[in-house]
Amino acid sequence: MPPLSYAMRMEISEDEVLHVAELARIKVTLAESREIKEQLETIFQHFSSLQDIDTEAVDPTMHISGNQIVLDHIDREDVNQNIRSDLIETPLDTEQVLQNSPRRENTFIRTKGVL
Repeated sequence: MPPLSYAMRMEISEDEVLHVAELARIKVTLAESREIKEQLETIFQHFSSLQDIDTEAVDPTMHISGNQIVLDHIDREDVNQNIRSDLIETPLDTEQVLQNSPRRENTFIRTKGVL
């Protein structure tokens, strides 16, 4: 199998759309799955085209410097450049966590299988 090229068009099958919908417990009709498939392929194509842009000479727009994140070229009110110091706190007691979990098995929290 040849290596995946970023220029290749990413495709998704209707079966994959239906499978993901089933995992997410979303009811999707066959017609909706076709529409979602087309929308996802368009999104994949846009992301794929980003790989063709040469960014080697571009400085990063975000990097960590000491205890402060330095953001350049960002003009957003919701970005807070001041970061609090890490707070060291006493971890929760294992038994306390287990008492708050709906299902447990010995010292583990039991969950439904995902895959």
